[in-house]
Amino acid sequence: MRRLPELDGVRGVAALTILLFHWRFHLPALETAVDLFFVLSGYLITAILLETAGTPHAFRAFYARRALRILPIYYLTFPAFLAVRGLYPRPQPLTGLPYFLTYTQFIPVYWGGIHPPCAWPFGHTWTLAIEEQFYLFWPLAVGVIGRRGLLFATPLLLAVPISLRYTGLCPYLLLSRCDGLLLGALLAAVLVDRGRLARNRRAFGLAFAAVAVVAAVAVAVPWGPLGASTRHAWLNLAFASAVGLIVLHAGHPALRPLRARWLVGVGTMSYGLYLYHPFVFGAVGAAQYRLGIHGHFVTEVVKLVVTFAVAGLSWRFVERPLLAFKDRFPYDLEKRSNVPVPHFGKSRSEPGVLVK
Repeated sequence: MRRLPELDGVRGVAALTILLFHWRFHLPALETAVDLFFVLSGYLITAILLETAGTPHAFRAFYARRALRILPIYYLTFPAFLAVRGLYPRPQPLTGLPYFLTYTQFIPVYWGGIHPPCAWPFGHTWTLAIEEQFYLFWPLAVGVIGRRGLLFATPLLLAVPISLRYTGLCPYLLLSRCDGLLLGALLAAVLVDRGRLARNRRAFGLAFAAVAVVAAVAVAVPWGPLGASTRHAWLNLAFASAVGLIVLHAGHPALRPLRARWLVGVGTMSYGLYLYHPFVFGAVGAAQYRLGIHGHFVTEVVKLVVTFAVAGLSWRFVERPLLAFKDRFPYDLEKRSNVPVPHFGKSRSEPGVLVK
C-alpha cells in the first residue's frame, strides 16, 4: 500500500488553515478546515478497512496501529501543560480533565448536562474525541455491512447529524458532526470498485466536479431556517467531491502544488501541528505576559516558529520511532479469506492508494 502525496498535501493545507485561524485570522471560513480533516479521515480509514477486509486479525491490527499513531503524543500534552500551567495569568480549570483523558469531551450534553470546564488549550481536542469515538465502532460496522452495505446505509445515516444540528444539538459531538466522516466513508466505498472506476473515469470526474460546484454554491447561499444545519453538510459534500477528484487524478501535473515537498512535509506532521499549537500559543502568550511584553508582532511570529519546531521534534523523536512498531501489527493480505479484493489504483498494475 502506498501513500498519495496529494492527500498529504491536502492535509497540510488543512493544518495550515487551522493554524492561521487560531493565530491571527479568526475567519469562520478558515475554521471549516476541521471538516476537511473529517472527510479525509472517513475516506482513509474506510479505505483501509475495505482493503484489509478478510485478513487475519484485521481488527487487532487496525486498533493497534491507530493507537500508535494517535495516543502517545495526545497524552504527552497533559504533563507538558501541567508543567507550564503556573505561567498563565489566569487560573486554568481542570474540572473536566477526566473527559479529555477518555476522549469523551462534551458527552454530558447528550442528556442535557453541562460539560465541566477545562483549560482552554484543550478546547480544540473535541475533534480528536469525535474521531476516536468513530474509530471505536466504525470498523465493526464496515465488517458487518461491507462495501455494498455502505453504499446504501451511509446516505441514510447522513440524515442523523443534519437533523440533530437542526434541532440545536451541540455541533461538537459525534452524532451531530459525523457527516464529514460518513461522506469520506461513502467516497471510499465508491472508489473501491476499480473495474467500474477504470471504465467510467471521465464520468466519475465530471460527477465529482459537478457536485463540488453545486455544493460550493449552496454553502455560499443562505437557505432560510435550514441554513445553519445544512451548510456544514454542503461544505462536507464539497470537500468529499474535491478529495474524490484528487484521488481520481493523482499524479496529474495540475496537482503538482499539492505534491510540493514542503507541503507534503507539513501534511506528514499535521497531527502534531494541530494538537500542539494551542499549547504553544498559550505558553508563549503566558511568557509574554510575565515578561511585560504587550502587542509585539515578533512574539506572534515566535508562536509559529516554536509550533513548527515542537511539531518537527515530536515527529522526528517521538511519532516516527513509535510508528515503526506498526510493523508488529501487519495486515496479512496474503492470507485474506474469501472476500473480494478491492483496489484503489488507476490500473491493474498500480498498488492501493492508501496510507500505512
